[in-house]
Amino acid sequence: MPSEEARQVSTIEADEIETEIEHEERDTVENDGWRLLSWSFSASGTLTGMFVGWAILSPVAKLSGWAPGSVNDMTNGARGWILWIALGIMCADSFVSLLPVLFDYVTDLSKRDKDTGGSQNETETQDRL
Repeated sequence: MPSEEARQVSTIEADEIETEIEHEERDTVENDGWRLLSWSFSASGTLTGMFVGWAILSPVAKLSGWAPGSVNDMTNGARGWILWIALGIMCADSFVSLLPVLFDYVTDLSKRDKDTGGSQNETETQDRL
């Protein structure tokens, strides 16, 4: 028969395990909720962009003569006009998102050059060789 101390220890361990499981379940529910929200944000943005492109910009491009071909023509029509405008916007967005990363990289390199006096050569002492 287990002693009273052993029973208390096993009860404490069981409580700790239950608490951990509750935390994991709560974290999973919270993460699933965020995944659902982020998916709906991106889906709604995509649908909005599609609606604006085809329902508003496509007729404007056709009537203004910017896309004189048929609507489904990739070369002269609204389909190609929407495609290339959207591709340009995505490339510009990517470039703007990369600017802070590039800025940090360049400033880090310049600090490293100042710290080493412009020399990248490492000097090892005899005891390390």
